[in-house]
Amino acid sequence: MTIEASDVVKLLRDLGRSDPTCHAMAIWADHASTPVLEVCHEALTRLAAEKARLAKVVEEMLAAVPAGTSIRRADNQASYGADDPAP
Repeated sequence: MTIEASDVVKLLRDLGRSDPTCHAMAIWADHASTPVLEVCHEALTRLAAEKARLAKVVEEMLAAVPAGTSIRRADNQASYGADDPAP
């Protein structure tokens, strides 16, 4: 598989607008060799797949919560309203 270095750098720059790690990787990728960029491309592809998988899991979890259930979040923990049963 041939990966154009400019494509990887462009992707990292786009992601780097909101993610400082990707921004740093974009700067690094400007000076990387093509084999290194291919490894980066594979890692980013796996990361995107994992992100999509996790999004689906969260979507399924939210779908399992009955309509009208109030959920509050504090200290990275979700709690259900006093009258609302946990799913």
